[in-house]
Amino acid sequence: MKVGVVCEGIHDFPALSVLISEIAQAVLGEEAVCLPLQPAADASSRSGDGGWPKVVAWCQANAGNGLDTYLRAPLFEGEEVYDLIVVHLDGDIAVECADQFGGALPVPPSVEDRVAFLSSKLKNWVDPDSNYEKQIKFAVPTQKTESWMLAGISDNAHNWEEIESKSVLLLETGFVQGPGRAQHYRDVAVKLLGMSEKIAARCRSFQLFRDQFSQ
Repeated sequence: MKVGVVCEGIHDFPALSVLISEIAQAVLGEEAVCLPLQPAADASSRSGDGGWPKVVAWCQANAGNGLDTYLRAPLFEGEEVYDLIVVHLDGDIAVECADQFGGALPVPPSVEDRVAFLSSKLKNWVDPDSNYEKQIKFAVPTQKTESWMLAGISDNAHNWEEIESKSVLLLETGFVQGPGRAQHYRDVAVKLLGMSEKIAARCRSFQLFRDQFSQ
């Protein structure tokens, strides 16, 4: 099966690709090939990230019947047809998103609050019709994709869904500041193979993502 992935930046895709493939195999019994829809595969780190506003823009630009291009009938020869689309937003932007687009969150929001709020926003933005609803999955790690990565590979004890996971992940994996961050993330992502159960045990947000594949 082919899975299109919409995510905040080029550093998110390698880990999400590994984890989606593991879930597809475990839950659906399918071999999954993940392909990036946003950012594009050839995007540089300068032009290809853009953060969560680019995810929102992708959803709005491809909402409703626009999903036909990906899930049913591509407009141009050679374009891919996908079985699933996974849309990712980091949970740490929930409060900012509520301020900008409206909506109420408890103070402080729980993991479930963040996931439910952002998943609801994403569903409204992408607006799939009933034929496509089950083919759209929402990945909302709390706080960041690095939260899931850290939970998969760390031998230390952390508050997995509250820690500032990006800096801790880079520290624990020995990253030296400078060029090569994208390759470092790809190398770390490989270490997530076989770790989905461990991540689910540590991160409620990952459980909620995985559960969508059973629905």
